[in-house]
Amino acid sequence: MKRQTADLVRALATVNKHMPRVSTELLTGAMTAERQREFAGLLFGLASLLTSHADEQEPKDPVTLVDRVRATGRELLRLATQLEAEAVSGPNLQEVGRLLRALAEVLDLYGGKLPIPPATADPPEPPSP
Repeated sequence: MKRQTADLVRALATVNKHMPRVSTELLTGAMTAERQREFAGLLFGLASLLTSHADEQEPKDPVTLVDRVRATGRELLRLATQLEAEAVSGPNLQEVGRLLRALAEVLDLYGGKLPIPPATADPPEPPSP
C-alpha cells in the first residue's frame, strides 16, 4: 500500500473515531465553537488528503488551461470554507496567493493564443416596448 493511501486511511479512522462524540455534543449543544473549529480542521485535512489521493489516481495527461483553472477554483472553494470556519492559517493564504499568481500568468500566456470569436455583422435588435 502506498504511504499516501495509508495516511488517508489513518485520517479517515481518526475522523470516524471522533464522529460519535462530535454528533452527541452537537445535538446536546455541549460542543464549543473552538472544538467545532478543531474538528473542522480535521475534516479539512481529510478532504485535502482525499483530493490529493484522487488526483494521484488519474492518468498524468498534459495539464491544460481548463485543468489549471479547475484546480485553482477548487483551492479557492476550499479556502473559502476554511475562512468561514476560521480554520485557516497565514501559510494557507500565502499558498493560495501563489496559486492565483501562477494562474494569472497562465491566463496571460494563453489569452493571446486563444481564437477571437467572429464579430456579428448586424447589431442585436433592441427589445420592443
